[in-house]
Amino acid sequence: MEPFLGKRFRFTGDPLSILPEFAARPFPFLLLSAGEDPEKGRFSFLGADPFLWFESRGECCRVVRKGGGEEYRFGDPLQELSRLLRRYQQPGSKGIGFTGGAVGYFSYSLKWQALNDPPPPWRAGDPPDAWFGFYDRLLIFDHTDRSVFPLATGFPCETPGPRRRKAESDLRRMEDRLSRAVRPRSSLPPSWVDFRPEIDRRRHRDMVLAAQEAIGRGEIYQLNLTYRMQSRGDLHPLDAFTRLVRASPTPFCAFLQTGDRVILSTSPERLVRWDGRLADCRPIKGTRPRGLTPGEDRVLRNDLSSSPKELAENVMITDLVRSDLGRVCRPGTVRVAKLADLETYSRVFHLVSRVEGVTRQETDRFDLIRALFPGGSMTGAPKIRAMQIIDQLEPVPRGIYSGCLGYLSFSGELDLSIVIRTVIRDRTGIHFHVGGAILADSEAEMEYEETLAKADAILRALAPPRLRRSHQSRPEVPQA
Repeated sequence: MEPFLGKRFRFTGDPLSILPEFAARPFPFLLLSAGEDPEKGRFSFLGADPFLWFESRGECCRVVRKGGGEEYRFGDPLQELSRLLRRYQQPGSKGIGFTGGAVGYFSYSLKWQALNDPPPPWRAGDPPDAWFGFYDRLLIFDHTDRSVFPLATGFPCETPGPRRRKAESDLRRMEDRLSRAVRPRSSLPPSWVDFRPEIDRRRHRDMVLAAQEAIGRGEIYQLNLTYRMQSRGDLHPLDAFTRLVRASPTPFCAFLQTGDRVILSTSPERLVRWDGRLADCRPIKGTRPRGLTPGEDRVLRNDLSSSPKELAENVMITDLVRSDLGRVCRPGTVRVAKLADLETYSRVFHLVSRVEGVTRQETDRFDLIRALFPGGSMTGAPKIRAMQIIDQLEPVPRGIYSGCLGYLSFSGELDLSIVIRTVIRDRTGIHFHVGGAILADSEAEMEYEETLAKADAILRALAPPRLRRSHQSRPEVPQA
């Protein structure tokens, strides 16, 4: 039975204006395509109140059903999540990738699977290795024709009659909610967040040098090093997310609230999209800050596109992604569709590649996740040894950061972004990570400045003006 589509409304506004109508309900989410490239994201998706949610810590998996009832299962969390999703299958609809399904994240901590290690001991305050809510109804925003419409699946009902009646009732309620959601709302006063880096320049330099020693020994040839910025303050999630998106619109913005944890992401990087046949990956490596004038922008853009070091970073990770895809794709189908293409964002320039492959007939989306996770742009290469060295050098665990976030549709498709440029509020406070790739010829001071360039949009959106000045400096513009 196909999903049920409601009335299509003309909508020239912003999905952010409707998010408050859903935010008071359990586990709201917004997967927001805030960029201008329809190839990366024609649709945005908004929903709340899943009929069940799944979380895993190590091999302990917990399933909680709306209205009461929970169960624990023990085993491979990807297998358990796959089994759960197989209960709720439906065809897709008119080229829409997400027609109801699981929305959530895989934390970087799930890397224990890629390492073939036993899961590490869980500590209080750590996020789950995985969290996904199962959403049976949502709003879909079509940015191409500027419209919005509700979709309902009728799940968790599994027999046709009751399922149809539930879906039709859900559509009526969502159309009513949609008509009320366009009313103007008063804006909240901004709440500034006093972020502080957890390491200084000297500690960062020592990390870079240690990474280069490992490169010199031949253990790795690239390492992605990160550190965390932390605050004990508080913020209003909706206001903060709006400011983040305004400061740094990207194709893979996401708002997700899972109990006492809120994820506010403005990621520019896709881990993988899969339509059941073609896998599409878009690794990012190579960064320059934006200039203060069009002339400075031009010089910095040209400097990035002509930099042998930045190009080498990108080529290494592109080759790693190509190799990862080769594990699950048909021979001869993996290709680099774009190599080190320069893309412009609000505060930075990036070099972005695109790697595609046609998956084998027996491959499912969880095979694809196993092959690619964690994303090579967030580890370095070779991936396994790079992750081991990261554990030795980085001062705090990454948590959700550099994992992935997105949807696993009931129709079998998936789209996952890499969790970067992401602010997380949890019981420990408010924090985000920044980092960059280290090569043998990296200069520690320049690498630290690159992390500040990546933090710039978040600090400009959320930090008080005095803190922005303390962290940010005018980008050094190479001589033309």
